[in-house]
Amino acid sequence: MNYNNELTRSDIAIDGDMEIDCDIGQIVTAYVETWFDVDKKFGTHTADDDDVWLNLYAKYNVPEDAL
Repeated sequence: MNYNNELTRSDIAIDGDMEIDCDIGQIVTAYVETWFDVDKKFGTHTADDDDVWLNLYAKYNVPEDAL
């Protein structure tokens, strides 16, 4: 993460196990692995509690080429 909290490519990884929308097959959902301090980025407090975490997903609309 940059000094101004902007993410860089090395801060995330896309999990290879992706889900495709069953109804029309146009939306791809992927889990985004977070390799950065999520508490610093999002103002959460997950590091203090083992029972709390943050899941981050990306949804890609294929026909609209939109994330």
